[in-house]
Amino acid sequence: MITLIRWELHRFYRRLAPCYLYGALALLVTMVTWGMREFGRFSSRGGGAGLEIVGDTRNALMVSQGASLTVAILLLYLVPVVVGEIVGGDGATGVLRTILVRPRRRAQIWLAKYATAWIYALSVSAALMGLSLLLGGLFFGWGKLYSAGDLHNGKLIVLTPREGLAYVALSYSLLTLSVMTAGTIAVALGSWLDNALLPGMFAVGILITLQIITGLPYEWVEPLKPYVFTTYLLDHTKAYPNSFDPATGALQFPAAAIWPMVRVHCVTIFCFAAAGLWRFLQRDVTC
Repeated sequence: MITLIRWELHRFYRRLAPCYLYGALALLVTMVTWGMREFGRFSSRGGGAGLEIVGDTRNALMVSQGASLTVAILLLYLVPVVVGEIVGGDGATGVLRTILVRPRRRAQIWLAKYATAWIYALSVSAALMGLSLLLGGLFFGWGKLYSAGDLHNGKLIVLTPREGLAYVALSYSLLTLSVMTAGTIAVALGSWLDNALLPGMFAVGILITLQIITGLPYEWVEPLKPYVFTTYLLDHTKAYPNSFDPATGALQFPAAAIWPMVRVHCVTIFCFAAAGLWRFLQRDVTC
């Protein structure tokens, strides 16, 4: 199995599309960092409590948080297009016929391809986080992370650099989960479609269609929202704490905010992965 994954990774990164995405991320993170540099000092006035923050809050952690709120959204639509060709592209070029000449189980082959998609999604998220921290550190240095979830109530949560890094990593982990929900749909569709582009395009189409449906202002839509994964696509932004225990002063982990996202995404991933694997085992890819 490990040998299959290494072989899949070697073949996957020989294509240009995966590498282009890394380059695009580097460019976009540079633009975000430059924008924060040009923005200058941060000044904001809160709501009812009239909280005012004056000072320079720019640092590596704030740049990384900003990248997770802006640049990361593009990953939801670009990664499925890239990983969609892992199965469908091999079916179109006849590579699957060559692979199955050797005595390998089909389940192992599909799982190796699916693991490659996960590794790529993790590497892209890690690259985005690492680049934002690197550029933010070079331009502004290290510092504390500010979570303004309760700013309208006159509260500003200040996290130490260690705490801030942990919550930034949590946010990017949840982002990877969102990305691979769409990525799993693309890989699963590749078991039906022998084409390098169509699985990813259809996955993005499903993503956009569900986003439109769940955004409709109709009563029949509301009961469906908690069960549709697109409702939680951007919930990685809720990974940052916005409250603390008044008695102890300890930060309260935002479990209630992120658990619905994790539950729905995991169920969606399991269903589509199982469907894709079943189809791959049933179809005749040797003809």
